[in-house]
Amino acid sequence: MLSQKHPSSVLIQKFTKSIGLPFQKLLPRTKIEEILRELGIKYRNRIYNPIVIVWSFISQVLDPDHSCKNAVSRIIAHKGRRRHRNSIREQSVLIAKLEKDYQKSCLKTF
Repeated sequence: MLSQKHPSSVLIQKFTKSIGLPFQKLLPRTKIEEILRELGIKYRNRIYNPIVIVWSFISQVLDPDHSCKNAVSRIIAHKGRRRHRNSIREQSVLIAKLEKDYQKSCLKTF
């Protein structure tokens, strides 16, 4: 008898294998903004705004690789879709800075 995977595990597997921040499809920006307004939380629209932090945190928790480096790579892939590519050296400097900033942002957010 073949064992069936639970639908939630199939969904999680699908999203963790995708590029960028896939949970924005399940939890849209508008919903997070609505919750932030209800809570009276104001923020500046920076790289690590609360919306990106929530999406990346969900991805990081559900991904088998819970590393900060992987979470930052997802953010870069997400942001890279809208921006032109940097040189490899610029990317490595950016990744190091983003990892450090991401850790600080996670600590402040949660």
